[in-house]
Amino acid sequence: MTGIWTRRGRILLGVLGLVLACAPLVSAHLLIDYNTRVQAERDLSELAKVTIGRAELALDDGLRTLTDLSLLGVSKCEERAFDLMRRAVYAHFRVKEVGILGQKGQMICNHMGDAVSFSALSSSYTTRNRNVSLELVDLGESDRVGVMLTWTYGPEGGLATVVPSEVVVPDLLPRMLHAAQGTMTMLDGAVVGRVPAETAPAPPPSGELVAAVERSARYPISMRIAAPLSIFAAQNRNILVYVNVGGALLGILILALLLYVLRGPPSEIAELRRGVERHEFIPYYQPIIEIASGRLVGCEVLMRWRKPDGTVIPPSGFILHAEATGLIKPMTIDLMEQTRRDLEDTFGRHKDLKISFNLFHTHFVSLRTVRDVEALFGHSKISFQQLIFEITERQPLASVQRAQAIIRRIQALGARVALDDAGTGHAGLAYLQQLGVNIVKIDKLFIDSIGQPGSASPIVDSLIRLGHDLGMEVIAEGVETFDQLDYLRNAGADQAQGFLFSQPLPATAFIDLVEAMEPGAKVLAAIPRPARIRPAAKVA
Repeated sequence: MTGIWTRRGRILLGVLGLVLACAPLVSAHLLIDYNTRVQAERDLSELAKVTIGRAELALDDGLRTLTDLSLLGVSKCEERAFDLMRRAVYAHFRVKEVGILGQKGQMICNHMGDAVSFSALSSSYTTRNRNVSLELVDLGESDRVGVMLTWTYGPEGGLATVVPSEVVVPDLLPRMLHAAQGTMTMLDGAVVGRVPAETAPAPPPSGELVAAVERSARYPISMRIAAPLSIFAAQNRNILVYVNVGGALLGILILALLLYVLRGPPSEIAELRRGVERHEFIPYYQPIIEIASGRLVGCEVLMRWRKPDGTVIPPSGFILHAEATGLIKPMTIDLMEQTRRDLEDTFGRHKDLKISFNLFHTHFVSLRTVRDVEALFGHSKISFQQLIFEITERQPLASVQRAQAIIRRIQALGARVALDDAGTGHAGLAYLQQLGVNIVKIDKLFIDSIGQPGSASPIVDSLIRLGHDLGMEVIAEGVETFDQLDYLRNAGADQAQGFLFSQPLPATAFIDLVEAMEPGAKVLAAIPRPARIRPAAKVA
């Protein structure tokens, strides 16, 4: 029996050893295949998201054109309207056509003065702005199509812009995805465009496919990208060679390779999460000046990403990912905590100074935002009356009614609310009346146009008048020249910020600026102003 059990034991040990020897190899293949599929789906999803984002920017350009022309009062086919529409087409390169609509919805004249007819290729969809609708149309040029956005004034007609499909659907496929295909469609299935662009649909890619579909949250479009799994599997071919060849060191080598494959290179999102955990997002403070008196009245808190190597990244390098992942919430709370620590003593002594924070669409979903503000500043030397919260229009609000309730709760604390980038966002100026804000901020886009040929200065005038008519303060952003400041002073703007006064400052520099002020001192007096050169007399 002892000999039998010994022989059986040897067999069992041999089988067990064989299983243990093969298990890492089999597991490695299975895990690599799984990781390849997951990575492929992740890459295609990210590519579809980027494509949708570019499409949204193009459609935003068309919507912004409608907003500008509406504010300028374009409604009739006349020479002034033609001139303004042509300027709009030149200024917004993504827009192909701008025109005025008649009572039946037809384009009675475009920016060239011609009557144009477009055939609808899809259903008509309304957007979050109830006055604006969107549909796919035939441009009548070699099977070209485009997206037409229509702003309806009422029975008397409206305005329309057309963005070509090749602008809405850019070809962003990298070279390694040569066999991939992408299709952007409307919700009813009408094809907006394909990548690579072809006059007819290409044959489907061969082999097992992986695909990703992303849908826009703001427009009725979706993007599907499919590619053969073999393209992604080829990237792991060297790993499989090492796995098969490393017989003697199978366990250790396979384990190391698996850890490398599963870990992969750090993604932007993972890096962003680590930055939040390490409190790498810090506040910078941009001074805000009262135009009439030149006094410092407060600051806007701007976020910067200070990486471990000392590099400082502006918001444009991370804010979109922060919003998309929801990380903007903990980042904003951390920013408020740091601001409270930085400025509590200084603003406790200067009760007339204000601090302005940016909030995003995710902050207006739950009353948790109000509770966070109460917890952070309820027992602080910085009073609620010194706080301003800015609503950014980068993403539309999920519920205007819920946002109204949260804004009223914030105002009930004694804080005030501002609408940031007025006139440039998705909802336009409708938010001014709907949300009941206290302050309207004019975007740098409009300030830059002051004094320029064919400028949008009338838009600045209209925004200032509208804000004052609604009992709001008006703050101009991005002021960089004295000519802009003079124009804003004459137009009646209340406050301004921009590089003319100061770039965003770290905490110590901003505190030094505040403490250096005498009571009632004018910041503008410290800024050297170039002498004006009197123009030479014209020769008769």
